Formats: sequence, structure tokens, C-alpha cells
Amino acid sequence: MKTILLSVVALFATISTLSAQKIKGTVANADGSAAGFATVMLYNTADSALVKGAITDDNGQYEFEQIPSGHYFINVQLLGSGNGAAPVFDYNGGDKIIEKVTLRENTEELTQVTVVARRPLVEVRADKTVLNVEGNLNSQGQNALELLRKAPGVVVDNNDNITLKGKNAVRFQIDGRDVPMDSKDLANYLKGLRAEDIAAIEMISNPSAKYDASGNAGIINFR
Repeated sequence: MKTILLSVVALFATISTLSAQKIKGTVANADGSAAGFATVMLYNTADSALVKGAITDDNGQYEFEQIPSGHYFINVQLLGSGNGAAPVFDYNGGDKIIEKVTLRENTEELTQVTVVARRPLVEVRADKTVLNVEGNLNSQGQNALELLRKAPGVVVDNNDNITLKGKNAVRFQIDGRDVPMDSKDLANYLKGLRAEDIAAIEMISNPSAKYDASGNAGIINFR
């Protein structure tokens, strides 16, 4: 009985430790109000490579899961509110709280500057979040599964199981058509799909009736 009790205690300790493997923070507007739907990007300091993206909730809160130990920095953008950044920090596992980021508008005047139209890396739309892959230098040489690890709201575990906003019954599509595969075959397929062949990844966490989605599973569409 004592052995069983110790095993149960160890199990719950392990679960508690795993649940705390997150980097968390908040984003505020210049007036101090919560900055909801801001794009938060986590980068590796060594090479400025994108590690993971997130979108703040209505309270301006964000979190990153399953991030390896390393040296990182965070940039934040919100259309109409400005930009912000968190200082460079070290992450060694566990639960890491990042100091609040306050957005500031860029009021500097632009003189004799050539502006090139370019899609933002992450777009938050009314019905979906879009990770724009085409033309993104951070995506070159990677595969679709590696890109999903960076996508906001998506978690890929060590067994290549994929969840979207905590839901594991996700439908996968290519150009709007379902990909009928089990999780193992899907992971292998995504590993063989090059980033150079993907224009964007659409994450639809709450599909409306127009997507003909069964239940409330969510959709990840590659196009």
C-alpha cells in the first residue's frame, strides 16, 4: 500500500511539473487596458529564428507551451495599437512569467523611405488565425510539422500528436479538402510537406456552419 501511495504521489508530481512548463505574460495598450488579439512572437536570441507564436486573449494574456530551454526575446504587434517587446530572457523549464509588455505607437515620421507591401507573419481574422509561410525567411528548409510547432494555438507533443486550442480531434485539410489519415500517417505526411510548397496555414478553432465541421473540433488548413 505504501509503495502504491508513493507511486501515486510521484505521478501527480510529474503531472504538476508538466502542466507548469509554460512561458506566460500579459500585453497592455498604452492606456493600460488589456490588449486582446495581439500577436506575440517568441524568437531565439542566437539566430532570431521564430520559435512560437501566440495570440492574446481578451485579458491580454498569452502563453507558450513545450518550449525548450534557451535564450529568447519577445516581440508584440497589434494593428491600430502599436508594437512592444519584452527584454531578452533565459528559460530553463518550469513556469516562467514575463514582465508586462505595453504597446507604443511608432510616431516617428518616415522620410525618403521605400515601403514594400508584405503580409504580416500572423494574421488574426474574424474566423481564423493565419500563419503566412510564403516569403518568410524563418520557414525555409522546414517541413509542415515543424511549422505547426510555431503556429499560434497549436501544440505538437513529443509523439507528434497535434492539438488546436487544447482540442485533439482536429480536422486537417489541403486547400479546403479533408486529409483522411490517422495521426501517425498524418505526421509522416506533414514531415514530407516542404515549407516552400505552403503559402499559408489557417487555424480555425471554432468552425462555423460554412465549414461543414462536425462538432467543435477545429480545422487546420494548408494552402
